[in-house]
Amino acid sequence: TLIETLNGIKHIKDIKIGEMVKAFDKQKDEIAFTLCLNKWKKTKPKYLEITTKSNKRIISSLEHTFFLNDNNRLLEIKASMLSNNFILINDKLENEAIESISKVNKIIDLVDIETETGNFFANNLLVHNSSQRYHRVTEGMAKEFFRRVADNMKEIFFDMPRLKGIL
Repeated sequence: TLIETLNGIKHIKDIKIGEMVKAFDKQKDEIAFTLCLNKWKKTKPKYLEITTKSNKRIISSLEHTFFLNDNNRLLEIKASMLSNNFILINDKLENEAIESISKVNKIIDLVDIETETGNFFANNLLVHNSSQRYHRVTEGMAKEFFRRVADNMKEIFFDMPRLKGIL
């Protein structure tokens, strides 16, 4: 995956935290360079190969989020929900229709980054910030849910002296 930086085009694996990468500033509605805040390597058991009609190609985890052009509004969608003819956005803010999507059942090491703007251009296609952030948020929500369940269980069952356990 290629990423444009202020110092030229680099493979995503070579991007450094603190480096400026090409992105879309939603508030200013323009292309800008933004700070790379974090970077992760992750191993996935399967991935998608997405090709546009103009022959742009990108490899993505099923969880990564892309931006669609929906009547000039940015719409977020997980890669696993993409379909042929959906309209992605390129680095000239032009439409890029998806020609094909192939699901590959093969283990792959992928690199993902987090940026200040919440997005970046990968192989000249606008993609959302790191999916790792999504996993951190959902993990935090799950921990909070189980803490609340434990609190309620304690409130209901703690005063039952004959209770030996709950399966």
